[in-house]
Amino acid sequence: MKLLALLSLTLLSGAAAADVLAPGFQSNVVPYPTGLAIRTLDDGTLVTCDGLLVQRWLPSGALIGTVGSFTVAGPVGAFAVAPSQNFVLVGNSTTGEMIRCNVNGGPQNSAGTVLGNFDAVFLNDTFAVVSAAPCGTDCGTTLVKLSALTGFQTNLAAVEGDPGPVALDFNKNLFYGTVDPSQAADSTEIVQFDEADVDNPPPPAFQANQGLVVIEIESVPAAGSWTPSTTFPGFTGTSYYRWDGPDLFSNPGVDPLIYQFDITDPGDYEFHLHNRHEDPQPDQENDCWVKVDNGPWLKVFSNMGAATVGVWNWHSIAEDGGGAQFQAEYNLGVGRHTVQISGRSNGFKIDRMVFFRDYVSDGLDLAKPQSTFASLNLSNTTTLACCFDGATDLVYDNEVDQFFLAENNSVLGTNRVVNVLKTGVSANYVIGDPFNTIANLDFTHEDDTGVYISFQPPNNGELSYTRTDGGALNERRVLEPARPVLSITGPGAATGLGITQVAVDGAFPNGVVLYFFAAAGTLAPFEYPIFLMGLPLIHTAFLSEVKVLPPPHIADPTGSTSFVFNNTLGTTDVFALQAVITDILGEVLGSSTINLL
Repeated sequence: MKLLALLSLTLLSGAAAADVLAPGFQSNVVPYPTGLAIRTLDDGTLVTCDGLLVQRWLPSGALIGTVGSFTVAGPVGAFAVAPSQNFVLVGNSTTGEMIRCNVNGGPQNSAGTVLGNFDAVFLNDTFAVVSAAPCGTDCGTTLVKLSALTGFQTNLAAVEGDPGPVALDFNKNLFYGTVDPSQAADSTEIVQFDEADVDNPPPPAFQANQGLVVIEIESVPAAGSWTPSTTFPGFTGTSYYRWDGPDLFSNPGVDPLIYQFDITDPGDYEFHLHNRHEDPQPDQENDCWVKVDNGPWLKVFSNMGAATVGVWNWHSIAEDGGGAQFQAEYNLGVGRHTVQISGRSNGFKIDRMVFFRDYVSDGLDLAKPQSTFASLNLSNTTTLACCFDGATDLVYDNEVDQFFLAENNSVLGTNRVVNVLKTGVSANYVIGDPFNTIANLDFTHEDDTGVYISFQPPNNGELSYTRTDGGALNERRVLEPARPVLSITGPGAATGLGITQVAVDGAFPNGVVLYFFAAAGTLAPFEYPIFLMGLPLIHTAFLSEVKVLPPPHIADPTGSTSFVFNNTLGTTDVFALQAVITDILGEVLGSSTINLL
């Protein structure tokens, strides 16, 4: 709808220090037990975690009881409600402890360990997807498929950047909000992993991160004459491999070690082996065969004289069949690649290998962790929407097929709640004071008679969030649609005779207000929805013989309009009045309350 494109341009300011809301919405403070992580169940009760205890509360803020606890207190990471509403999955982001707590009481169970867990969404009552940074900031984000019952886990996807929020739509497609560690403006995207890939992912491979692939040699079993060893310290991982077979100077491909990896940033990649050779002659027992994809087998050797004898080193020079020597380098496109290593010189030792782009300055740093072994990456996604300043929470409304994103950026000071449609159109619903934080985004439906969009009756859903300035301000608010209110005042309204004012407040700023009337006796006992553009935008009790009261009226910049007339009916409650609200382009947004004249 055109409204969504206009909302961010026509925001209404609230009181000092209050959030700025889009037209057609209202916000109220609600109870916030413990002041930390919080989720809302469908029955209105609340589940919170303060970093140690998981507790359930009445909507009023009264404690029902404790339903779980962590072994050690720490910052709350992942926190998700199961589809059945019977239990929650909660994570300690520092220790990685994951617990499954029954909200109705009973023993909790361990759901394993996911270090650096940040957010979670359930695929069903058994499995959830958890976003996490298991090795800090050096290897990006991993989306872990986790059994909340047993803790069994597999790496579903690897995504560059800091961990972001996850959400699931009604088709079981998985959505993820990317997070740029530098918090650059417009750097966040919401991307979609298709349900088919989530449900049946391809075989895993090592995933490049920011132009770097790191693979430990022992990540595949030693084949044939390759022998694991730990004799010489200075290796990474759990061991290195030594070629104990014969010299094979003209016979590549014997007992190959085969590794697969995925590239998301195409280009030229240097290749290096962390290797070691003991022979005093630097050109002896110093090489192996290497093949990438369908390319030729190349001799890769290490020889910088005595400097590379009896020490672990990265010197890796390739030699082709014609004797030409060059720094080992491969041009790699987006997608899956295969590297094979086979023995050439008896006694040659290999610890790990790396591929990296020319902009990577620390590709040979042994502190770099091994690349994530996962099935999917960003090349397996489509972009739903882009150019946000951050992503803290992401929730989904299946009735309108829309998302709500909590956008926070500590560098730019941004903190907003953004509505994002499946079309990619987005609009700011809430703008917080600069450098505040909006978190704990939560969406619940209240009934099935309407939908959660602007200018609608407020009982069609609640979007709750918390906001804090890191100091005294720490509150939870509910954002609801605000329906325009039609009022009739003056002597003519009270007695049926005299000056009468009809006013509408809460319409779209500078939009159109069109009045309708009908005999009061024809009203239905309750309002019913009228669908426009596939949505129940208008709610009315008018049943028949509805007439237009011309002319159309233009709301002022605050969304208000009124007209005055001299009532000569001499009676009251004879006619029912209601207004239909449009935006400045004439697109219908909703209907006002009904009042009697």
